[in-house]
Amino acid sequence: ADAALIIVDLGKPNGALDFLGLLEKLKEKNIEIIPEKKKLSNDNGNIKKKALILANKADLPNAENNLKLLKEILEPGFEVILISATRMDNLKELINRIFLLLDILRVYSKTPGKKASLDEPYVFKKGSTLLDMAKSVHRDFAKKLKFARLWSKNQYNGQKINRDYILQDGDIIELHL
Repeated sequence: ADAALIIVDLGKPNGALDFLGLLEKLKEKNIEIIPEKKKLSNDNGNIKKKALILANKADLPNAENNLKLLKEILEPGFEVILISATRMDNLKELINRIFLLLDILRVYSKTPGKKASLDEPYVFKKGSTLLDMAKSVHRDFAKKLKFARLWSKNQYNGQKINRDYILQDGDIIELHL
């Protein structure tokens, strides 16, 4: 897994304490969760995973006390995202935070002479190149790629780009063989 999404039930009397139990189980397996903004390192031999902590059922009466306890338990750097699946509170924020946590980007393909389809993006890790995209479309594309054109919010429309161009979120790429 690239990251962890931990959901704490604020409606449950011992929801925050259940979180402590989960941390112990992870520790037994040499897995350590770290705040999303902290750099990954293997200084103590543990497997480290960036994590988001969700506090669900934030709309229930006893949620405030459980939230207070959860915040006392968490190490510094963790931010709790309050959600309510019933009322749909903060779900858009959650989607955005997951996207950022995974450190990914979306790239769209375009057929020459046609409009780009923004329905099904290719998904890559940040730092991926045009050559990575060409390989993911088809292994022969990487070998036969002559050039590509780019449409994006940061570049000129239709600008030619080379194989080592670093892809950006939202890029529209037209491959030419």
